[in-house]
Amino acid sequence: IEAQLAEYHKLARKLKLIPKIAEDYKGYDFEIKFNPEAGKNYLVKYRTQIYIPLKELLNQNEEGISKVLHKKMGSEETLEQVNTMVTEVKRNVKMLNDEVQKLKDLKQQKIKEAEEKERKCSTEVESLEKHKHLLENGVHEGLSEAMSELDDIQQQRQLVLQTTTEERRKVSNNLQRLLEMVATHVGSVEKHFEEQIVRVDKECEEFIAEISLKNIKEIVDKYKTKASVISSSE
Repeated sequence: IEAQLAEYHKLARKLKLIPKIAEDYKGYDFEIKFNPEAGKNYLVKYRTQIYIPLKELLNQNEEGISKVLHKKMGSEETLEQVNTMVTEVKRNVKMLNDEVQKLKDLKQQKIKEAEEKERKCSTEVESLEKHKHLLENGVHEGLSEAMSELDDIQQQRQLVLQTTTEERRKVSNNLQRLLEMVATHVGSVEKHFEEQIVRVDKECEEFIAEISLKNIKEIVDKYKTKASVISSSE
C-alpha cells in the first residue's frame, strides 16, 4: 500500500495536483496520509476528498479541450477563407497587370502611329519645299497656287502635330491615373491580407498554447486507471 501511495503521490506531483509550496491545489487536498489504525472509514474519506474534485477537474479540462477544438475549427475555416481571398487577390492583380500591359502596348502603338504621321508630314513638307525652290528658280507660272498649297499642307502638318501631341498627353495621363489606381488598390489589398495573416497567426499561437491541455487529459486517464487498480486491490 505504501508503495502504491508513493507512486500515486509521485504521479500527483507530476500533474502538479500536490504543489511543492502550497498545501493544496486550488483548495483541494489530493494528498493521502496512510493511517491503518483509522479503519475503513479513512478510505471513504479519501474517496470523497479526491474523487469528486478530480472528477470536477476532468470535466473542466474536457470543456477546455472542447473549446480549443471548436476554436481550432474556426481558425481553420478562417485560414481557408484567407487562402480563398489570397487566390482572388492574385487573380485580380494578374488581371490588372494584364490590363496595364495592354495599355502600355496601346500607348506604344499610338506613339508609333503619331511618329509615322509626323514623318510622312515632314517628308511631304520637304518635297513641297523643294518644289517651291524649283518654281522660284525658273517656273513662275502657278507660283501663287503652289504657295497656297504649301500653306495648306503646313497648316495640316501643324494640326497633325497638335493632334499628335494632345493624343500623347491624354494617353500618358490616362495611363498614369490607371497606374496610381492600381497601386492604391494593390496596396490596400496587401494591407488587408497582412492584417488577416497577423490575426490568423495570433489565433494559431493561442491555439498552440492551449492545446497542451490534451496532454493533461491523457495523464488523468492514466491516473484513473491506477486509481481503479488501487480501489480494486482494497
